[in-house]
Amino acid sequence: MAAKKKTALTGAGGRPSARSADDWVGQGGDTPPPPSPKAKAAPEASTEMKRLAVDLPADIHRRLKLDSVEQGRTMVAIVRELIEAHYND
Repeated sequence: MAAKKKTALTGAGGRPSARSADDWVGQGGDTPPPPSPKAKAAPEASTEMKRLAVDLPADIHRRLKLDSVEQGRTMVAIVRELIEAHYND
């Protein structure tokens, strides 16, 4: 078995080294900070919740994920808001 090549972002065995991960995260850029725990829209405690699994096309999932990061909200909160808006008319 051939040994994995060591690159600038990987350590021994081809795995990312802790230092390279810290460097990558430290680059920052235009990435907004993650939402604070208070930013999550929690449903009212008295509302009974049911779980729903939905399969989405990859492009829609990607757009939803980008929107959630840009808005500082969870994907669940956005989907819940859209469904509630549709059914609360």
